[in-house]
Amino acid sequence: MMRIAKFSVYCLLFTAYCLNAQSSEFAAANAAYNQQNFDAALIKYHQIAAEGVQSDALFYNMGNAHYRRGQLGAAILYYEKARHLNPYNTKIAHSLDIAQSKTKNQIPQVPEAFWTTAWRYLQWIFGLNGFFWMGIFCYILVFLLLAHRIWFKDATPWRRRSLLLLLPLAMLFLSATFFASYKSEQHDYAVIQPKKTDILATPVADAKSLRVLYEGLTVKITERAGAWVRVKLPNGLEGWLQKRDVAVI
Repeated sequence: MMRIAKFSVYCLLFTAYCLNAQSSEFAAANAAYNQQNFDAALIKYHQIAAEGVQSDALFYNMGNAHYRRGQLGAAILYYEKARHLNPYNTKIAHSLDIAQSKTKNQIPQVPEAFWTTAWRYLQWIFGLNGFFWMGIFCYILVFLLLAHRIWFKDATPWRRRSLLLLLPLAMLFLSATFFASYKSEQHDYAVIQPKKTDILATPVADAKSLRVLYEGLTVKITERAGAWVRVKLPNGLEGWLQKRDVAVI
């Protein structure tokens, strides 16, 4: 038991050390940014991101630094990453709108479906862990109600109504957990990085160009084939781009 306790203490101390180190690195990167040393700030920000840190504040600052360097494609990429983690942050949305307004992409947007907006809002409220624990909580209540029914050997309307409500809710929350987990592994959206590129009809270098695209445009990846990706533009047009021309959000 003593060894387990010591190991736990060492783990906690190591975790605290890592968190403090990351906080210090982030502060140093912000200091470089405030001094308008954007190159040094980006080096530090990317080092933090390479350690596996996922934070809307980190990605937002990375977007700002790239924007100040005139790199619209990279700026929009990190603003989109920040918005993915915090979709209803008005500051992130405002900065993203400004960066997108500076691009040469004038493609009409297809309105987002209502259910897509609703799902993103629910996912933001609950999160993956929230869906999971709500589902487990509902299942525990179901088992308690069934145990209550077996123990007292009676049938009451309130218990039946509760079971009819809780069982579908449990299944719904756990299904949402699975779907959210699956979607988190799917990197469906990307941002064009070169100043200018062509979307092609087929995945070959000399294929027919469907139109010219510019840096900063967000596209949906619908298929991957070696060094190529098939993408869907905001107006619904689909075609092929080289994988090196896009950065996945």
